[in-house]
Amino acid sequence: MLVGELDGDEAAPTYMLRIWGHCQNRRQWIFEGITSQALKALCRYPGEASKLEKALLDTGFVRREGTALVIVDWDIYNATLIASWQNGKRGGRPRKDATDGEDQKPSNNPRDNDRIGKDTIGEEKISNPDRPIGARATPSEPIESPSKPAALSEFEISGLGREQAGEEHSKKDDTGFTIALANVDWIQVAQIAEVIGKRIPPRSQNDRRAWLRYAVMCEELFTEDWLMSSLDEVLHSQEHRRSRQAHLVAILKSKASQLGFSSGTFDGIARRIEIPAHVWKSQVLELSK
Repeated sequence: MLVGELDGDEAAPTYMLRIWGHCQNRRQWIFEGITSQALKALCRYPGEASKLEKALLDTGFVRREGTALVIVDWDIYNATLIASWQNGKRGGRPRKDATDGEDQKPSNNPRDNDRIGKDTIGEEKISNPDRPIGARATPSEPIESPSKPAALSEFEISGLGREQAGEEHSKKDDTGFTIALANVDWIQVAQIAEVIGKRIPPRSQNDRRAWLRYAVMCEELFTEDWLMSSLDEVLHSQEHRRSRQAHLVAILKSKASQLGFSSGTFDGIARRIEIPAHVWKSQVLELSK
């Protein structure tokens, strides 16, 4: 079905696997505001975005409800998984040693039980910061700043006043699009980040983190041209800007918007990219003394 709609594209089943994997990662199957370009990026489809969405719609794998994209029957096939999420939200199953006919819930429940909608499934965990870049991680390993996303730097807010760079800015227009990090080639990411750093050096740790995140986005979501053309525009620009760093972020976001990614979604994607400890603690993009 889908293979035929995409002119015999044998990778068609992989596109659906990526969509369903994204549902599990996001713990949802209805995505408000996701564009055909974002869907193309999620599936890593090489053709026209409109053709992919039309094929998915015509074959019944997805449907549109207004601006929302619904992954058809995902909730039915994954009813047990969804029930487990809901049980976790309510504190888990009652204890089996309950007495007097009263269900007892575990004591000392974690306060942050409701993980539905949060990007925790499939996150890469890394415990050995001395491992060479790109080595496979083990499930017990921490990632850099796992407890909360790093605050936006002055360059990441791209010209917005600092008073506007709080919660309202960070969530505005954010569709929740997330890059799956399990298969990221961190060696390649480090090399891309070094290219950025050689042309526009990071001036702070926030810049360094942003450059690494943009390298991931270049490798997994956009293209080399998206990044390199942006660097060229900054370096050859005659405009007077506060800094080249801020100018680069503005151009990257502008080019991403042309592909259907709003400013809020762009910022959200970047914030949700956690840099592994072994990459963060390496000599990649060292700040000049």
